[in-house]
Amino acid sequence: MTKQLSLFEPEVVQRKLVDAMTPGFVVEFDPDEADAVGAFSDDALSEDDAADSCADVLELLP
Repeated sequence: MTKQLSLFEPEVVQRKLVDAMTPGFVVEFDPDEADAVGAFSDDALSEDDAADSCADVLELLP
């Protein structure tokens, strides 16, 4: 019986995330680990949303 290896070990990823909070400490994630922690998620504003977000600031200008 062979043990199926998972793409990453959650405990290892958790420890890497804790280590990454240490200033100056470099932590390497493999692509599967990085994907699992959301490193490749695209949550940027669209161009229209960005333009809408500054509309109220423009009203404050003299």
